[in-house]
Amino acid sequence: MKDPINILKVYNFFIVTEYSKNFILFIVTFIAQNLSKFASDKS
Repeated sequence: MKDPINILKVYNFFIVTEYSKNFILFIVTFIAQNLSKFASDKS
């Protein structure tokens, strides 16, 4: 039987990585949209 605290740590780790993946994806999408808007404004 494993320590429940370790299981909790792993669980939290997965939640955090999942959250940061979504966050990074959001940032990248946001920057990409702004860059394309900026490019179309310039031309």
